Amino acid sequence: MRFTIAAAALLLLLGTTACPTVFPQGLQSPLIRSPYSLDFGRVVTGTESDSQTVTVFNNGTAAQEVNDISITGDFTETNNCPKPPSALAINADCEIQATFSPLTLAPFWGTLTISEAPSGVQLTVALGGTGTAAKPTVTVSPRALAFPELQTGVHSPAQTVTVTNTGTEMVSVLNVVATGDFMVMPASTCTHMVGQLGPNATCTIEIAFAPLLTGPRSGKAVVVDNARESPQQVPLSGIGK
Repeated sequence: MRFTIAAAALLLLLGTTACPTVFPQGLQSPLIRSPYSLDFGRVVTGTESDSQTVTVFNNGTAAQEVNDISITGDFTETNNCPKPPSALAINADCEIQATFSPLTLAPFWGTLTISEAPSGVQLTVALGGTGTAAKPTVTVSPRALAFPELQTGVHSPAQTVTVTNTGTEMVSVLNVVATGDFMVMPASTCTHMVGQLGPNATCTIEIAFAPLLTGPRSGKAVVVDNARESPQQVPLSGIGK
């Protein structure tokens, strides 16, 4: 979910009675923070995102104290900014490392606030991210296909393998192949999907048997995707005569 400064400002206006003063970059405050917002994207609940950096630069004519750095929401920060009574020197900068650790499946917003002393000016950075479930999950049914005995040189009617998204995340089917004396037929919907497979959605793989030699033949259908336990494999068997 994308996050914008305008959305953050609206949420602050609706959710608080007093908003921190946010000055245009380099206008009233000698401190410059960059960027103005951070979007952490989709992060699995119970895990921590990669850190993103906010740089605070002293563009003024005197050293400036960074009185306080605070953060709200399911976000945390660490920083190397000087603590009072130490101050940020002219033309010097310090860095704030922010991370996102969602606890539930929901979008989250927060604010990183940098307070300057002695003026009390507060510079803010809008934060956004979405808590998601663990890696996508799929089921493949049936777990194996057995074809009747078939004359060599011809191919059987197709049998169907169904791929179902059993999780809450989108599934991308990247490739479908069949090995041995078996083939994936053009009617397979998994092989020409537009977009991704949504929760509870299915696609199908049509498999035909085309024995090249007599006797027992074996192979497998292989589904490569972004789900847990990829690739999924379905054993295939038949007899050529």
